[in-house]
Amino acid sequence: MSELKPIFIFAQAPRTGSTWLQRILTSTGEVLIWGETTVLLFPYGDLWSFDEGDNPRNPCNDLKLFRKQKADMWMAVLQPFHSDIMPAYKEMLEKAYGASAKREGFARWGMKETRWNEDVLTFVNWAWPECEKVYIIRDFEKGFCSRFKANKTVQGVSRKADILEYCNLWAVQGQLILDHLKDPHTTLVHHKDLLGHPNRQKDLCRSLGLGLPDLSQSNTRISWSNHVRKFELNWDKGNQYSELRRKKTRAIAEEAREDLKILEASPHYKQLQGVSAAFGYKWLGETP
Repeated sequence: MSELKPIFIFAQAPRTGSTWLQRILTSTGEVLIWGETTVLLFPYGDLWSFDEGDNPRNPCNDLKLFRKQKADMWMAVLQPFHSDIMPAYKEMLEKAYGASAKREGFARWGMKETRWNEDVLTFVNWAWPECEKVYIIRDFEKGFCSRFKANKTVQGVSRKADILEYCNLWAVQGQLILDHLKDPHTTLVHHKDLLGHPNRQKDLCRSLGLGLPDLSQSNTRISWSNHVRKFELNWDKGNQYSELRRKKTRAIAEEAREDLKILEASPHYKQLQGVSAAFGYKWLGETP
C-alpha cells in the first residue's frame, strides 16, 4: 500500500469546516477521507525506547538497558525502539485505512484531524513524503461562536475548560500551520473562500489530483452534534464579539459576557491575536 499518496486534512481547530472539506473531497469518488480519531497522535505516546540516547520522558524503561539487565530493572512500561514502531504503525494505517478505502471503491485514502501536533506532521511526512496536507482555517470569532453557541453547552469538564481548550488549539495549531506553509505538498484553505464558491471547491479538488466534487452530496447542510443544533443562543445575531465591543450598552446574554472574560484571560490571548493577524483576519471586530 506504500504507493498510495494519502491526503490529510488538518483543521486549525474544531468548527473550522474540516468535516465539510472532508465531504467535498470524498464526493469526488476518488479519495475516502476517514473521520477524526486522533489516531495519528498515537505513535507519539512518549514512551518508545530511543535507538540512540535515552528517552527523557521514559528513562527507566529503556530497551537498551533491558538488554543488559533483563528483568532486573524497572520495566513497567518497557517499549520497543522508535525505529521499529514507526514502520509498523505506517503499515497498520495503510492496511486499516488505505486497504479499507480501496475495498470501498476509492483509489486513494486520507484522514482529517482537529487535534494534532508537530510530531504528527513529522510522522506523516516521514511515512508518505509526497502526501498532501490540506490546512483549513477560519476566523476565530466565527469558529468560536459556532462551537459555543448552544446555551451552556459543556463537552468536557466545564464550559471554561472547553473555551480554554479551543483557544489553545486555535492558537497553537494555527501557528504550526504558519510554520509549515512552505512545504510544497501543502494547501491552505480559508473556510470563507469555500462558502458560495463552487468553482473554488472544484479548483481545490483539481489541485489535489482529484476529479470534480459532487456538489449535490457535499453542499447539503448537515449538523449532528448537539452543540451545533439550534438551541437558544448565547449570542446576538451577526458578529457577536464585534457587537459586544461596539455597543457595550446593548443587552447581551450573561453567558456571552462570561465567555468573553474567560477568553481574554486565556494564556494564549496574545498568540490568538498574532495568529489572527498573520492570517489576515480582524480580531473581535477590531481593525488589524
